[in-house]
Formats: sequence, C-alpha cells, structure tokens
Amino acid sequence: MDKFLTILSGLLLVVSIYLLVIDSYFSSLSLFSVGILSVLNAWIHRNGEQRTTPLFYMGLAIIIIMYVAEFIAGYINQDTIAIYQELNNQK
Repeated sequence: MDKFLTILSGLLLVVSIYLLVIDSYFSSLSLFSVGILSVLNAWIHRNGEQRTTPLFYMGLAIIIIMYVAEFIAGYINQDTIAIYQELNNQK
C-alpha cells in the first residue's frame, strides 16, 4: 500500500504539472488529489518508523491552498459572468 500511494502521488504530481503547463482547469483538481493522497499516506503510516509529520502538513497545505484558490477563482468567474450579462442586457 505504501508504494502504491507513493507512486500514485508522484504520477498525479507529474500529471498536475503537465496540466498546469497546458493551462487546464483540471490542474487544481489533480493537485488537490495529490494533497489528499499525501495526508492519507501520512495518516496510514503515522505510527511507523518513518517521520510523516512533514508529509501530513505539506498535504494539508496543498489541500487548503487549492480549496481557497478554487473558491476565489469561482467567485471571480461568477462576477465576470454577471458583468457580461449586464453588458449584454444594455444592448
């Protein structure tokens, strides 16, 4: 399970970077998934020999940043649509 989560997190990170480069809307979703997998991996191995506290907080930071960024982007997008509709109704 440990290798599976590590490989999946690495693969999702590569996909996220690729999606960021091509400017896709799914890049934030894949980064959010990387954060969730990091937190999950740290939580599963919290009593093991490895130190997983940095992994847990890194994943938590990724989750919080991506959630707030999507909320702000959605709010800006909603305001932009309202402005366009208002301009369209004036014509």
